[in-house]
Order: sequence, then structure tokens, then C-alpha cells
Amino acid sequence: MTTALTNKPQFIDKNGRHEYAIISYDDFVRAFRPEPTIPHEVITHSVSNGGNLIKAWRKHLGINQKEMAKRMKTTQSAYSQIENGNPSHSTLKKVAKAMKIDVAQLDLDDIE
Repeated sequence: MTTALTNKPQFIDKNGRHEYAIISYDDFVRAFRPEPTIPHEVITHSVSNGGNLIKAWRKHLGINQKEMAKRMKTTQSAYSQIENGNPSHSTLKKVAKAMKIDVAQLDLDDIE
């Protein structure tokens, strides 16, 4: 995998050769951030329950709907509709934040 740098690196030379390269923090994060993954248990639960990743993640994390609703500052009924509906990307971001996972982990299309 090749990651394009957004800033030109600085080099520290030793004996006429590049010894170290200094890159921006943003470039470092982009180059070395691990790709989000989905645990096998979450996939298995999701497949056995019609592909519902939100519910599978919630159960995997040991969180009930009432707690998720509290974390998202909504009602349990509203959270249930999110979990059983077709939520927008902005709603998925809120769910991911409440679960402390990457939003890409809630969408199989985002996982390579």
C-alpha cells in the first residue's frame, strides 16, 4: 500500500546519506493507522440475524438498547428504530461514536 504524503518530508543526513525522514503527524497517521476491522463474532452474529451490524456490534460490546439510547441522548424507542431501520451515514456516525468504534465498522461496504 502506498500512501501519498501531503507535506514534503524533511531529511536528516549522516555521512552524506539520508538517515532519517521527518513527516507531518497527519501524514504519519494516514500512513500507519490500522484499517478498521470487524471481529469474527460480530460478522457471525450479523449473518445469523439478517445482516444487522449495529445490533451485532451492540451485543458483542455487551450494551443494551437502553444504554445505547442514553449514550446517544435519545429514547430507547428511537434507538430501536435506528437499529432496525436503514440509518443515514450521519446517524451511523453517532452510533459508532456511542459504541467507540470506527463508522466504517458498521458498513461492510467500507471494509476492504
